[in-house]
Formats: sequence, C-alpha cells, structure tokens
Amino acid sequence: MPLRRTPWRRQYVRTHLARGFSPEQIAGRLRSEYPDDMRKYLSAETISVAQYVLPRGALRQARKARRPRSRGTDRRGQIPNMTPMAEHERLAERLTIRVFFADSYSPWQRGINEHTNGLRRQYLPKGTDLLGYTQRELNAIAHRLNTRPRKCLLWATPLEVFTQLRHHSPVALGT
Repeated sequence: MPLRRTPWRRQYVRTHLARGFSPEQIAGRLRSEYPDDMRKYLSAETISVAQYVLPRGALRQARKARRPRSRGTDRRGQIPNMTPMAEHERLAERLTIRVFFADSYSPWQRGINEHTNGLRRQYLPKGTDLLGYTQRELNAIAHRLNTRPRKCLLWATPLEVFTQLRHHSPVALGT
C-alpha cells in the first residue's frame, strides 16, 4: 500500500527523517520493531521516492552544502599533549585489554571511526570550534547519534545495545 494512503507509516517516516534517519534506517527499523506485521514494512526505495512525490518539503530533510577542501594547508587537528596515548601500554595492562593503532593515512583500517566521523559531521562540520557549543547542545548531538539505528546492530541503536549489555554484563571497571 502506498505511503500516502497510510497515515501511520507516513507520520513514522516524517518523524524519523526529522530525527536524521536515512530511508534505509527507517525501513530496517520498521522490520525490527514490527517483525510480525508485514503491513508496516516499507522499502528504503519507497521512502526515498516518497520524499520527492509528496508535497514540496513534506518529507525532505535538509542537507548542508559541503565545505570545499583546503588547498595546500593541513587543517587536520593535532593532539598537543600525547601523554595519554603514550601511556596506552599501562592502560592496556591495567584493564587487561589489547590496544591496536591504525596506520597513519589508512582510513580503511578505521572503518567504524570514519563512519562515525561522517555522522558527527552532519552536526559538527570539520573544523568546527566546540567552544561555540554548550554542553547541553553537545549532549543533544551525542543523544541523536546514539539513538540512530545501525545496520551492523541489526537496526538497534547504540544506546539500546549499550543498555542491554550493561544489564547483562558482570564486568565493572575500577578507578
């Protein structure tokens, strides 16, 4: 049944697009929230098409223009005090964990990190001075990122997975 004929699904899509979900995330989330009710399912393609078929702006989400790349100057941030990173061996020993570092200029070794940076840049473009934001605004951005479903988590949100693991895990880190 088309999206325009089902007010509940149309509202669901509008709400989740406004929260920054992609059509694929919305479709996946519908399937995970209503596994036994195929009438509530939508494909990502149906949602994408509906964004352009419905009245102007009814579902369309705003996208910011990309900033041009700099020419000749390196705008990447530098870590002025490397001592926390230099003490990784002590931290690893204390927590009995293994620590791995990706090679410089090898983004393919940092898949989840690069993906998360892309999501973060939807709210904080590269080079943004965080001093221009209040802690409440930064917390709101973190909450939006942590309540967006992830395909790798079978359309659960990071917050849902963290909450579930926290309740089922006997591990506690000491100070």
